[in-house]
Amino acid sequence: MKIRGVVLGVAALALVAALATLPTELGNGTPPLRTTPVPQPGAQGAVAGMAVATPSPTPSVSPLCVGPAPVMRVLPGLTGPHWVDVSISQQITTLFIGDTPVQQFCVSTGVPGTHDTPQGTFAVYAKWATANLHSNAPGDSYYYADVKWVVPFNGAYYFHTAYWHNDFGTPVSHGCVNLREADAKVLYDFVSIGDKVVVHE
Repeated sequence: MKIRGVVLGVAALALVAALATLPTELGNGTPPLRTTPVPQPGAQGAVAGMAVATPSPTPSVSPLCVGPAPVMRVLPGLTGPHWVDVSISQQITTLFIGDTPVQQFCVSTGVPGTHDTPQGTFAVYAKWATANLHSNAPGDSYYYADVKWVVPFNGAYYFHTAYWHNDFGTPVSHGCVNLREADAKVLYDFVSIGDKVVVHE
């Protein structure tokens, strides 16, 4: 009886150990679903669309896209025009004073081939603390209310927050440059109407 009890005890421990290796519920490693709608340049903003039924891929992104953005550099005596550089290939926006970069952000530009962010040299022409972004395009409509820190720079193409997704570092927008809220506020405060914006590959 003692031998049989020992054998049963060992078997029970092995079963517990095996169960412990199984994933819980849906699995902690399952990436979240990505929602399709992202503001379209042109409209003034919002939602429409359904969640894609496949997990978001894990893209290779800049270290800037992980954790908070670095603190803006404060350099005594630094003078010169304020301007903004947007790198589509790197998904990075850089703030400059003259020739000196003072801050960088991870961003999300337009989906290549369908909602490209236009390249060229533009200028900030307005600043809105909040705006409703929307589009009535057939099959691609959306409405986002109370989008913060909106900075138009080329027609209906803006810098702005994007509370409906967290895919910064990946081009998923309808052409605007999406930023995390804290980063968008820094950019909003940094630029003035007329400041240059350069968008390039």
